[in-house]
Amino acid sequence: MKTLTFITIALLALSGCNDEQKKEVKQEIKQEAAVYTVEYYTKHKDLRERRLKECKALVKATPLQMKDCDNAAKADLRSKRFKYGSWE
Repeated sequence: MKTLTFITIALLALSGCNDEQKKEVKQEIKQEAAVYTVEYYTKHKDLRERRLKECKALVKATPLQMKDCDNAAKADLRSKRFKYGSWE
């Protein structure tokens, strides 16, 4: 009986880990799905701000995510320069 209980608990624990891993993979794929240009982020402020928040929350970024975060940051800098009239 103890063995059956232990096996059941172990299987439940392993199945929970598997679901968590699947969620992480899905989120990683979602993050990699789109790499927008600096120009696109410059024109779409809401998306740019949301992406910058996501970038700050990333623990480990893929090369595509890093490029997208970089594009969002460049667009943010560009929009701030334009706002204050300094295109240096």
